[in-house]
Amino acid sequence: MNRVFYSLEEFEQKMSWNALNYSTIHTGSKRKGRNNSTVICAFDTETTSVIDSEHKAAYVYAWSFDIYSNGVHYTLLERDIKKLPKLLELIQYVVLKKSINKNVSVLVGAHNLPYDFTFISSLIPITNLFAKSKRQPLMFDSGIFHFIDTLAISGMSLEKTANAYTKTKKMAGDLDYALVRNTKTQLTRKEERYCFNDVKVVTEYIEYLLRTYGINGFFPTTKTSICRTALKESFSVEYSNKERANEVKDWLMDDMFPETMKEYDCLIRWLFRGGYTHSNASKTGYVLENMKSKDFESSYPSWIAYENFPMSKPIKVKPEEYETIMKDGRLQWCGVFVFENITLTEGVISYKLRFPFNEFANLTTPKRNRPTPYEPTPSLISLGVRANNNQNVQSGYMNFCEPQFTDKNQGVTLKNATPLQSGWGGRI
Repeated sequence: MNRVFYSLEEFEQKMSWNALNYSTIHTGSKRKGRNNSTVICAFDTETTSVIDSEHKAAYVYAWSFDIYSNGVHYTLLERDIKKLPKLLELIQYVVLKKSINKNVSVLVGAHNLPYDFTFISSLIPITNLFAKSKRQPLMFDSGIFHFIDTLAISGMSLEKTANAYTKTKKMAGDLDYALVRNTKTQLTRKEERYCFNDVKVVTEYIEYLLRTYGINGFFPTTKTSICRTALKESFSVEYSNKERANEVKDWLMDDMFPETMKEYDCLIRWLFRGGYTHSNASKTGYVLENMKSKDFESSYPSWIAYENFPMSKPIKVKPEEYETIMKDGRLQWCGVFVFENITLTEGVISYKLRFPFNEFANLTTPKRNRPTPYEPTPSLISLGVRANNNQNVQSGYMNFCEPQFTDKNQGVTLKNATPLQSGWGGRI
């Protein structure tokens, strides 16, 4: 059964403290780790914005706090943000008194912590703050409370996080943020349920993280930390010899990161980016106004997984016919690739694939508005691909700022011919 409270005073009088589970789950190292209480909390603010001729300001007109233990939610909805310190003091007193382990920490989740941090940083004492950039805290401590950003861990909106991990789902729609409110503005029952549900999703998600990762001594800080930890642990599974596992792990971790600023700049510029967006060749280079665009989430990998490429029948053309074909208004072309040195040996096709960047840069860019041409690095991501210049990829980075050829062997049988897949990519 879930309990709701509409004021801090009501919470103090009717809260069932004896019904909570005060056990702990240890995460991190034995010496510097954290004893996380199974009393899980979440915090959220509802704000309104006002704009005058010179300034824009926002203030909290309502806030909610959820305590989750033994499958029961105890949710408080308050209007005065200045009462938050008193609530935290009360929870801290009870948890320290009833917990067997006195070195206990209570997790408090906020989905988009940097935003809520703006309104509470001046109200509560803050220690051990860790931020990814200015005004972007990922976590901080206040007394026994360890505030974390669940948005940084899930990498998804609250609605998608709820759909993926929790029993409680986010209510449809949003509060009317265009309406200017204050602490005396009456909330409808639907708006109150909206506030209750948001913090319930966060506490259930934290419980999932504790049960999934915490029991193994690890609690994630960001979504990337989950992948990084899984990668490190995989070395121990792959190599039974601990010394050898650490040797391979150190080698791979060092090789994955640039050693010089020049390498870093080159990788950031050419490698760490989203999928390439191909414009209509007949419009490339022109400035178009009053345009609209739509973005499909994970569209590129979805097409790669479920479609064969090329999707239409290829047409063989001569190099001097590129310009005519690309500028043909009746057809839209996805790309042109050049296959060289095609041979068939014992049922295996060998070929060299070339991307004619320079030809396209010269032919498809209008001369009246020609940008400086660039040459990103193509490569074919698949097993058995090797660079034609015989560079040792393990010993260092390939030159990401120059075009590269790729060689590929692809098996073909008479009954089921394997489609030739090609695309863009980068290699670490």
